[in-house]
Amino acid sequence: MAGVASGALLEILFALEKGSAIQKKNYKKSKDYTDAVKGKFEKFLDSITEKFEKAKENINRKFLPSYFRLNINLTKTMIEHK
Repeated sequence: MAGVASGALLEILFALEKGSAIQKKNYKKSKDYTDAVKGKFEKFLDSITEKFEKAKENINRKFLPSYFRLNINLTKTMIEHK
């Protein structure tokens, strides 16, 4: 993150382009970076959700009688608490 900021500062100081062109370029770089971080976070969240669901299924199968199965929808719970 510090590298991105220092690169942007050096680019502004020693720019051969107009300010608006630099702003557009920096906006695109920051958007690309944000999208990459968001994608990684979504993959991480999907992975955690999948592991939780598998653990829940294993607990249901091993420890609870068939008439008393857990029915928790993690995604719905997370959306309701936003």
